[in-house]
Amino acid sequence: PVHRGTMSDMDIDDLKHKLVETFQNRYLLVLLGIVAFSAFIRFKYAFFEGMWVDESVHGRLAKELPQHLLEYTLPEMRGEITKVPPVYTYLIAFSNMIFGRILGTDTAIRIVSPIMGTLSVISTYFLGREILNKRTGLIAAALVSVNGILWFLSERILIGSTLTFFFTTSLLAFYYGLQDKKYSE
Repeated sequence: PVHRGTMSDMDIDDLKHKLVETFQNRYLLVLLGIVAFSAFIRFKYAFFEGMWVDESVHGRLAKELPQHLLEYTLPEMRGEITKVPPVYTYLIAFSNMIFGRILGTDTAIRIVSPIMGTLSVISTYFLGREILNKRTGLIAAALVSVNGILWFLSERILIGSTLTFFFTTSLLAFYYGLQDKKYSE
């Protein structure tokens, strides 16, 4: 008899079988390896150096933005920072609100760029997979994961990795829209 709240032997065997099938998929394993490498490198070097001047401005914005959510600028900057798209500023402010007390402001604002850089690798894989095939997606993801410029942008508190993620994700959404007959006619 099977007790409530416990898994039967059949359920455990099914789970083992599905797990084995999943890890026999070599494309998935290669993708996981690429993403793990990408995340490791991006997070490792994100905390390697101190902040640059423009990074410290983003850090200050992240700390002060919750006090005036619709105006993402510093008083002494006279509106200059508003010349950049606001999404990155709000992402680092949100990260600081969530993780700032646990990890500290410096760490909380630094984790946004590596996360967005790693998500760019994943988004690039899906874009390549959808346009051609899984192999193309893996090659594209591998190239993005080792690209020096994208690597650099992911380790600094700069907007570049966020723009890369949203750009590749927008291309993917555009491709899906073209494939959907409802939108392509």
